[in-house]
Amino acid sequence: MKNNHISHSTQAPERVGLFLLISFTACAVESGLLYLTFLSKIPLLPFIAVHAALILFLLSLLYLANARQQDTRFLALAGLMISLLGPLGAFICLIIGLLYSILSRYALPIPEFLAQLSPDIRKDESTILYERLIYGMEDFDSKENAVSFQDIMTYGSVLQKLTAIDRMLKHYKPSFASILFHALKDKSHIVRSQTAASIATLDTRYFGKYLKLKEKLEKRPDDPELNLAIGNYCEKYIASNILEKDRADKMKRNAIAAYETYLSSYPDKQHIQIALGRLNLSNGNLEEGRSWLEPVVKNLVQNPPSYENADQENNQHKLQREEAYSLWLDLLFARKDYDGIRTFAAQLLANKESGNAKYNKLYESSLLWAKGYEEALAEVEG
Repeated sequence: MKNNHISHSTQAPERVGLFLLISFTACAVESGLLYLTFLSKIPLLPFIAVHAALILFLLSLLYLANARQQDTRFLALAGLMISLLGPLGAFICLIIGLLYSILSRYALPIPEFLAQLSPDIRKDESTILYERLIYGMEDFDSKENAVSFQDIMTYGSVLQKLTAIDRMLKHYKPSFASILFHALKDKSHIVRSQTAASIATLDTRYFGKYLKLKEKLEKRPDDPELNLAIGNYCEKYIASNILEKDRADKMKRNAIAAYETYLSSYPDKQHIQIALGRLNLSNGNLEEGRSWLEPVVKNLVQNPPSYENADQENNQHKLQREEAYSLWLDLLFARKDYDGIRTFAAQLLANKESGNAKYNKLYESSLLWAKGYEEALAEVEG
């Protein structure tokens, strides 16, 4: 424990001693002169002259310290307080300097303080697996249930909230993002600090991996596999939901550039064309999205899969096809081309392209647009 105190004391600015000396001298001299002036033993002019000289001296020290790129916080504080409040300001600065010197020997730095709030407790593999099962990391239903964490952050104690934040950080899923950002408004400053530190840790983790990929890409900018990797990672970074809008938009542009470079080597990769359509639509670039999606959708509609062998169809291809159709419907809706939506939906139903399972989202959307509400409802219920 003693070693910790010594290490913390070395973090105090070197100029705190000068700050204390100036504060003590100014307090003593100005208090003495003010007292003599109050007793009418000397006129007010000497006090004013000494006060002005002291201010000029402090300004000179501040200028020199700034020119030498030294710590100027204490000198600036002393200059401001003594200039405005005279001996009272010097006395306040003296108290501040003494308290800082004492507390800096014992107070923990912020990183260590935050680390103690959520210590890294080693767990055996069975405990880790149990936690992953509880928090949905091994849930094969693919439904991310964050209700329990939301309840804890709303109704739990400070300790329960800190524990929940620690678990969300260790087993992070994008569905936790809204809970963490909500916790930034918690009434407890400890919870707010821990949440901010956790979000910063997540962002550093994601951004660090992005920088490593970007560094490799700068050495081999035309490597298609590297461009594909960085495009995929940018989408993963966006899907984390921790980025503010400006940074998310920038990541989308980075992903678009990487995918376009990849397509220059592999122009027939439909899933990349679909990704470019999706990214452009989410960025509001409707025409760019249309230019990527239209040839893909036309090719898929003209060459529909055989639903006699639907169970044998590659599931990945099926998901890509359904995503392309859904994006195309979204594009037509964004352009307010309602007739185009009805025509396309009818074509999908005619080709059984919307799927043969009821309560399928694409199927229901196509049915609703092609046949109207009442007929669609009757068919779904039937």
